[in-house]
Amino acid sequence: MINRGIRPGSDNYAQAQNIQDQGENDAYNSLLLSGRGQAVQEALAQNSAPINNLTALLSGSQVSQPNFVNANMPTIPTTDTAGLINTNYNQQLQKWQQDASSSSDLMGGLFGLGANLIKFSDRRLKKNIRAIGTFANGLTKYVFEYLWGGGEQVGVMADEVRAYRPYAVTTVNGFDAVDYGRAFA
Repeated sequence: MINRGIRPGSDNYAQAQNIQDQGENDAYNSLLLSGRGQAVQEALAQNSAPINNLTALLSGSQVSQPNFVNANMPTIPTTDTAGLINTNYNQQLQKWQQDASSSSDLMGGLFGLGANLIKFSDRRLKKNIRAIGTFANGLTKYVFEYLWGGGEQVGVMADEVRAYRPYAVTTVNGFDAVDYGRAFA
């Protein structure tokens, strides 16, 4: 730019620098946004795999494999706010995955197969909560629906598990999750 007569500190120099910075920023945003869809699909598949395996074992059916669908993410030339949010999400997801992989097995030895299962159990994330009985360890068994859908679920409430086995409750993004392997060990 100096060879063209544009000196550092001038308005033209600042404008050229801004254009270059915006191009780099747009490239980073595009990369991060396109990877987010794949990360969400992988997290969903990882979350449902233990349930799918257990259901297949109990019913005698085949274990189905997850199907990944690539999402078409538009290029959005904005500030790096989306990139920062996505980076934070990926870091928290990675921490959750590490915590989930280091937890104990839910039903160790069930047909020679154990499964890790950590589920959100915070009352703030559930609706239509009804008590339907108790588990063998004395925890109340509930039927509920998550706020984001997915049909009726059966499980426990994190605040009750915390009173019984506090080490089985972890916090993910400000919400309580229960490691069922530790809660029922």
